[in-house]
Amino acid sequence: MNTPDTAISVLNLFGTNKTQIEKFAHAIASEVADGNENPLKIHALCKALEATAEAIKSKIKHHTANEASKYGENKPFEFMGMTMEYTSVRTEYDFSVCNDSFYNDLKKEEEEVSQNRKDREQFLKSIKGTMEVILGDEVITIIPPVKRQTMGVKVTIKK
Repeated sequence: MNTPDTAISVLNLFGTNKTQIEKFAHAIASEVADGNENPLKIHALCKALEATAEAIKSKIKHHTANEASKYGENKPFEFMGMTMEYTSVRTEYDFSVCNDSFYNDLKKEEEEVSQNRKDREQFLKSIKGTMEVILGDEVITIIPPVKRQTMGVKVTIKK
């Protein structure tokens, strides 16, 4: 096997179908499970691979669209074992230009309710134990929220 000596030759080592991807992932996971590789090293390399892939896609986005457009719009085509299609991938609507006062009022109410909810959540997070409060004619017991945390590995790529 030739040793990859360019960025493209490294990229070409990766499979492009589900079976190849799963086989590669399984091989790496097996090395970790067998104690032959440090899982933190693999996690760091995967994080770097994700960031690299996103950076590449971002830098070639225009070229990718131009090349795919040659196959026609909304016409799926096969390429490297994958189905691709030059099509709309995102649709956005700007409702601020509609001059609809009813919509604008709803949007303002939504923002106010959202802010009120966030403020109340901050208050509820701050209470240390149960608390009796009077709301109108009613006495209610407020209980602090349940805090759940999931442990994992946070990775930051340094410059």
